[in-house]
Amino acid sequence: TWQCLDCTPPDDECIPMGNRCCDGGDKRKDTPLSRPSYACKATSELSSTYGTTKYTCQAAVVDEVSNITALAAEPVEAPQANLEQQSSEDGAESKQCVSSGEACRDGADCCGVCAYIGA
Repeated sequence: TWQCLDCTPPDDECIPMGNRCCDGGDKRKDTPLSRPSYACKATSELSSTYGTTKYTCQAAVVDEVSNITALAAEPVEAPQANLEQQSSEDGAESKQCVSSGEACRDGADCCGVCAYIGA
């Protein structure tokens, strides 16, 4: 099941499975951002919530952005994904987004991020 969720603000703790960071996470199912500004990265701290390495949303480095995008989608899919995002910006959908808690929809951006939450 894919659901729109609130994104994780910069410097807040995140889960390193997928990128749920604001201005970094996917707005649509299977459509990664071509140049995410933030990524969920390890810190030198211990998470009080999970009792393991703490991850926070941090500014993405150019080389990391390439790796994130490459891991998130096959290169063949990336050009189509970019066209999809551009086409929605021209229509009325760019003014409305799918709210947190609702299912991700084809052709519509989530207000936060679109994330897989399990079956």
